[in-house]
Amino acid sequence: MKKQFNKRFFAIALAITASMIIATGCGSSEEESTSSESVVTPPTTSSSVESTPESLPQGGIIGNDMGNDSPTGVRKYMNMGGVRYAFIEDGKEMTVTTEQLGAELGSLTLISGLEINDETGITMPSEGEMGTEIVDFSTSFADGGKVYEITGHDSKYRVAVEKDGVYYIAENVGNSDDSAMDFNSYMTTADLANKVVKAEIYDHAGNNLLKTVEKEDATTLINTIGGTTSSEMTDEKHESVASAQSNGESYKVHFVLEDGTYTSSYFIPSLNQVSFGDGYGDSATLGADVASIFDGLMQTAPAPMS
Repeated sequence: MKKQFNKRFFAIALAITASMIIATGCGSSEEESTSSESVVTPPTTSSSVESTPESLPQGGIIGNDMGNDSPTGVRKYMNMGGVRYAFIEDGKEMTVTTEQLGAELGSLTLISGLEINDETGITMPSEGEMGTEIVDFSTSFADGGKVYEITGHDSKYRVAVEKDGVYYIAENVGNSDDSAMDFNSYMTTADLANKVVKAEIYDHAGNNLLKTVEKEDATTLINTIGGTTSSEMTDEKHESVASAQSNGESYKVHFVLEDGTYTSSYFIPSLNQVSFGDGYGDSATLGADVASIFDGLMQTAPAPMS
């Protein structure tokens, strides 16, 4: 139950210190969309896509970019069809047009044992026992919201949620039952190889843009994720990942899509390891075929935790 509790509910303050349960993220840029099937248009930002990530609308859960956990309170997520979806940007309001909305899929119901603060919007456990049963349309956020398909995306990848006239976007980060992620199936469903226009490689913290690669190399990286095999994060791997991060060998990659949004992943070429969504795995091709994309990239090792 501890694994589920960590993944579904409470935050860890810093992304990936001793483990690499990292999640994907999506955000947006001001770049003009090259697709007629634009998915969502987040509120306007004054920053271009080349700016540092802090100035961009970040996807997923604040704390580790689309990821694992919210920095305050219970993670904002929902379940549908065996999939766990995290609300991007920690449940930030998004602009969605009627043309972008597809079929209504259902209505959300708050997980038992949780309560949402009306003033702060933060979800916390109530005095009762928190429900652990995985139920379709159960949620820790936007209780009562209606779930919709989004034009141009499979509902197994992204969905829109409307609550009191406000729209949110939720993105697939893994399986509701915490079973291993099928990376190849995910990439096929999300169709990222066809939607990506470029990739931006940042340091592990996501603070400094190190390199931008065009569609060909971006697609190579996406295909590498698709070929990744899920694996368990053992104590030994914890140690090797932490060492790689300390040595500046871990990179965050933003895949900028044709609609102007992005989704992100983490790569450690020296260990042939990839993380995406709530999943983590080993890549047979990362070191041999893809490492050259990261050659020569220098980053400052993170300061040790106090």
